Amino acid sequence: MDTKEPTTFDRMFDEALANRNLSLEKLSELSNVPIKYIEAIQRGDASKLPPSPYVRGYIAKLADLLEIKSDELWALFQKESQLKAAGIKDKMPENRYAQRPAHKSLIIGLGIGLLLVLYVGYRLNSLTGRPLLNVLYPDTATLILNTPSVLFRGTLDTSSKLIINNERVNINEEGAWEKKIVLQPGLNSIEIKATKILGRQTEVVKQVIYNPPPFSTSSKEESNSENE
Repeated sequence: MDTKEPTTFDRMFDEALANRNLSLEKLSELSNVPIKYIEAIQRGDASKLPPSPYVRGYIAKLADLLEIKSDELWALFQKESQLKAAGIKDKMPENRYAQRPAHKSLIIGLGIGLLLVLYVGYRLNSLTGRPLLNVLYPDTATLILNTPSVLFRGTLDTSSKLIINNERVNINEEGAWEKKIVLQPGLNSIEIKATKILGRQTEVVKQVIYNPPPFSTSSKEESNSENE
């Protein structure tokens, strides 16, 4: 008379896995149980498993997918394995989908370091970088006028100094500036210089040609009549 071999955990688990035509990877995906724990459960390796309450929950999920009784599977596993009881120092097993939190002090330190580098870079650029000079008017290199003056306008970063034809020009809080230039008849060369604290300079030269309006003959005759 043949004697039926007793059912063991690994035999029940493997047969159910084969009957369902599932791999361990697929079982892990369907159950959301980390594959390292499924492999440890299959081997009965208690040293690689979390406390027993969690293992029992894992086995219940696996049994449901494998269509076997979870209580029976758990009883066999308990019988053949030695699981540590859940203690006060036990930690929850890691969720394979959860992002591991970085050390807070490291994040704070990196953040402060980054802010410091950005601040130093900004201050260094404000002291040694090239001035951001923009002449809004006149917006051409050469301008021809028949009026005796012209109003230059533009913008400049407030950390720079502005000089127009050797005269200091004030810049407002928004970085805007303007300067009225009195013209001489003919060609006027206007030098606009912006300088950083440590000496880097941006220079723009504009040419303004002033053509005074012609003095008419009738105006001369009227003037002579008045003098007589």
